[in-house]
Amino acid sequence: MSKKAIAEAIGVHRSTVYREIERNSSEYTGKYTYTVAVRRARRSKRCYQRPRKMTPEMWRNISKYLRMGWSAQQICGRMKTLGRKCVSHTTIYKYIWRDLNDGGDIYRFCRFQFKYRNHWLKRDQKSLSGNRKSIDERPACADGKRFGDWEMDLIIGPGNSSALTMVERSTNLGIIRKLAKYKTAREVSKAVTEALRPIKDAVHTITTDNGPEVMQYEDIEKSLGCSVYYAHPHCPWQKGAVENLNMLIRQYIDKKCNINKLSTQYIAAIEAKLNDRPRKKLNFRTPKFVFYKKLK
Repeated sequence: MSKKAIAEAIGVHRSTVYREIERNSSEYTGKYTYTVAVRRARRSKRCYQRPRKMTPEMWRNISKYLRMGWSAQQICGRMKTLGRKCVSHTTIYKYIWRDLNDGGDIYRFCRFQFKYRNHWLKRDQKSLSGNRKSIDERPACADGKRFGDWEMDLIIGPGNSSALTMVERSTNLGIIRKLAKYKTAREVSKAVTEALRPIKDAVHTITTDNGPEVMQYEDIEKSLGCSVYYAHPHCPWQKGAVENLNMLIRQYIDKKCNINKLSTQYIAAIEAKLNDRPRKKLNFRTPKFVFYKKLK
């Protein structure tokens, strides 16, 4: 079979066939055989592989941050701001999978992939009772960019256990407070005012849901001099910042965990760890740093 016929059969130019034969023919016989050609091609590919960007030292540093609960994107952003070399977050995830296949446990420190609820749930058209204000009445300036607009929610555990979670929307500073065994509106109102009173100058609005535990809004508004707004039923995305905070907290407090059995010190440690994580929206500065810088 001629080289021209081979080129037409495999759909390449005949010069490609000539180069292949010249490059991968046997050094001793001068003949082109399949086994010799494959062996030489593999050897050539290994020689011309791009050098790995991930060094052992870099992986040790990245592993340390992963064990602290940082995401791959947070690690990349932080290392770049510090002027250190780093691979992409995609490469970090590839190494996490490689570590898992090798029997490692780094994956245990990665965030769980939560399934998001369908946003097309039918809204409850029932109007708010009393003088409670709907999120529709919230001023346009409370769009998440202004400093001092908060969101509030509860995370629930077995045995009637629960914790109050709050987040300042512009800086993502989070606050976590364990509640009494039988959570009541009075208990929630007390926890909110005690947590935010020291920084009441940085509290303009609070957005929450329609749960019965958050009905004593008058006490909160009076104590903090702010306005409380209620999201529509079945619309968790209307308070997405605190929903995201709850997701991060679930890295440390499983849904099966009885929150009543956790110490106040442990809850405070989780809060501190989350507030010391760099965030992309803050140019990889930490919520704690940005919040208290704005508070001054």
